Amino acid sequence: MMKLIPLKILGLALLSGSAGLAAPLELSPKSASTGGAYVGIEGGEFKLQSITPSAGPVSVNFKFKSGAAFNIPVGYDFGNGFRVGFSVGEYKSDFGSVTGYYGGQSQPAATHGTTSFIPVMATAAYSFKITERFKWFIGAGAGAVHEDLNFTGFDYPATKSIIFGQLGSSGNHPLVSYQGIKNQEWGFAFEAFTGFSYAITESVALQLGYKYLQLSDKVSINGGSGSRLQGQSVELGLTVKF
Repeated sequence: MMKLIPLKILGLALLSGSAGLAAPLELSPKSASTGGAYVGIEGGEFKLQSITPSAGPVSVNFKFKSGAAFNIPVGYDFGNGFRVGFSVGEYKSDFGSVTGYYGGQSQPAATHGTTSFIPVMATAAYSFKITERFKWFIGAGAGAVHEDLNFTGFDYPATKSIIFGQLGSSGNHPLVSYQGIKNQEWGFAFEAFTGFSYAITESVALQLGYKYLQLSDKVSINGGSGSRLQGQSVELGLTVKF
């Protein structure tokens, strides 16, 4: 009986060892525990918010269509929830409709145009761990943006003017001159963003986020103060950590 006891102990040890080998390994995503450089790709839908610049009794409402959003972020994740980086992308949102208002009356303008923005941002973000794989992130960025606004269909292209002939009394139709419509330049911009990420593997994460983009360019009429352009996007992305 004494010789059988060690054999029983050895058998139990082998059984427990084989059970341990058969058990699935727990994945500990790299993004959840350690730092490292990262690169990503993001794409989605972008839309400029409508604006209504005014000057005296005349105002013009601009509405925009949804367009494409594309962004490439690169940076470093410190492994403690905090990350910093840079991003470059392109955002488009064409003109949808233009309506003039004068003396309680309104008239649409038969015009159209395109917009394109290329922001180059320095960003910082922090992630809050919900589970080992699932996180909520929030962040902000600031930098330069190349703004390209191309508005066409003027009655007088040389002065970028439109006559709203149905508004006002006879002989007193408002002539609206636009500033900041056709413009290609670099300016300051900032962004704020938030969303959720899910670690697919130790190095790859999928994310869905919302972004608010504030642009420096203003659209004004007849020398008025103008309205600043700002837009929003919803983007789906994939990030790889090295």
